[in-house]
Formats: sequence, structure tokens, C-alpha cells
Amino acid sequence: MPLMNLDMNIHHYTNEELENLFRLDPGYTVTQIVKSERILYDKLMRSVSDFATQQNIALFLGEATQRLSEAQLPKPPPKPEVAERWIRFMFTVDSTQRTTGSKLNDFIVMLPEPIRIHSLQMEFLDIPVVWKECQQSLFYLNDLVVHVPNGTYTASEMEALLPTIADLTLKVHSHSVLSSSEPFTVDFGKQYKSVGWIMGFRQPTYKSEFNALTSRHEIVSEAPYGHLTELLYIEVYDYQENFTPERVYAGQTKHTMACIPVLNEKRIQIPYVFHREYEYPVLLDRLRIRLYNKVGEFPLQTDFSILFSAEKQI
Repeated sequence: MPLMNLDMNIHHYTNEELENLFRLDPGYTVTQIVKSERILYDKLMRSVSDFATQQNIALFLGEATQRLSEAQLPKPPPKPEVAERWIRFMFTVDSTQRTTGSKLNDFIVMLPEPIRIHSLQMEFLDIPVVWKECQQSLFYLNDLVVHVPNGTYTASEMEALLPTIADLTLKVHSHSVLSSSEPFTVDFGKQYKSVGWIMGFRQPTYKSEFNALTSRHEIVSEAPYGHLTELLYIEVYDYQENFTPERVYAGQTKHTMACIPVLNEKRIQIPYVFHREYEYPVLLDRLRIRLYNKVGEFPLQTDFSILFSAEKQI
């Protein structure tokens, strides 16, 4: 479907129309929904470069996936009336356990065996952060093309690299500052996650201004170094609906369990406890873990793990 003909208002679609859009065959599973969503996401993202449109696409596809997945949910069982015994059960979800073909920032993991629970907690998370993987990346300095060697770069690594490939100096503090002894213009291009974006520059082109204090020609970024200069959302989709979330984040689904600020750290290790209480016991056999920022994608190149606990029936 051409992007210009795609209505991105989820309320204008029936489930059958969404199934046709995702090209799902009768009897499809949640795994097939997720796979079809990723295929459609990649196809649409390749056809646009506008940041706002990319945001709308990510939001629309997320809502469509959520609705189709919820339609697969079984009807809740009746609330048990007999006395039951429960024990605290700890388990780890590791991204290496994800199903074949899924992504690091959006995957389904199957539990070794189904467990009957009445609460779920996210106890601890350990997420290595790689800020940027450059593959055939470049930008224009005046009229010269500057090629960035393939690799991943933290702020200090980029500071060391730039003077070796261009007549520029990078200093990263609260924001990134590019400077030179001569006036300059720089063109990072319009692509989201460009070399400029990783340094905190949100516009495609810049023209330097003279700083009398440093006697250098400079440009200053709008944001700190790194993709995640805002918030990391963690969605834990358990294929259940009979709970009231402990907290609700504006613009997110009830399954969004955590919202964590991230600023240029190499690892995220936060011993927060995020709790979910069910109205009646449910059978848990799988979880869909989704990590995303405001545009719907979290830049991961390394596996991670999350420790959960549940009140399990014995």
C-alpha cells in the first residue's frame, strides 16, 4: 500500500481490515502478528525520511498490533472460590531466549512451563547500552565528504575519532559542541539516527558561529550525546487484560510497565520494583518484551536480561 493512501487513524479500521493490511492468514498467531508488523514497519520506514511521519507510523503499527493481539486472548476463567496456596517465584527473561526472527527490542519469550499467578513484578533489569552503530555513515563538512569508520561509538570514542577524519573538534558535556579554527557548515542529512543525531544535533544542516570566549567557530547541539536523551519505555505484554496498572504513562498502553530516564550510560542497572496485580489468577506462559523510545525503537546491539517475580500457585 502506498504510504500516501495509508490512513493512520486506528479507529477507522475494523479487525478484518487490519488483518488484510498485515496480510495475515486465518488462524494466525501472535508471533505471526509481530512478524508481519515488523515487515510492514521496515517497508514503510524505507519510504519516508520525515521524522514526524516515522513517529506516526510507529504509533499506528503499535496500536494495530496491540488490537490484533488482544483479539486472540481467551475469555477469563471464573474467579476461584477455594482456598489456594501461593509462593514467590523468581524467573529471568533473557533476550537470548527470544523466538527465531524476532528483534532485540521487541520479542516474545516462552516460559519453560505455564505458571498460574495473581501478580507480576519486574524486580531488576540489566541492559547494556550501545549508543550508535555506524555502518557506511557519512556527513558533509563544507563541500567535503567525511566518512565515519564502521563501528559503535560512545561519547569519548567519538571525541577521539572526529579530529582524525575531519578538521573538527568535538567536546561532549551537557551538549555536544563541534568547533574549528575556521568558519564551517556541516550537513548531516535528514535520516533519523544519522551521525549528527547520535551527537545530539536534531537538524540536518548547521552553520558555525564565532565564540569570542574560545576564539573558535562552533555549533552546539540541541540534545545531549546519544539516541536516548529522553526516556526508555519497557512494555511487558502478558496477553492478559484483567488488571489495573500500578502507574499509567501518558500516550502508552496499560502494558507499559516502566519508564526510565537514560542519559549516555553504558549499562542500565536499576533495582526498581514495578508491580502488576491481577483481578483473578491467570495462566502465564509467555511474555512479549518491547523496549522503545518516543519514536518506537530502542537502539540495542547487545542482549539483556530482566528479573521478574510472581506470586505462583503451588
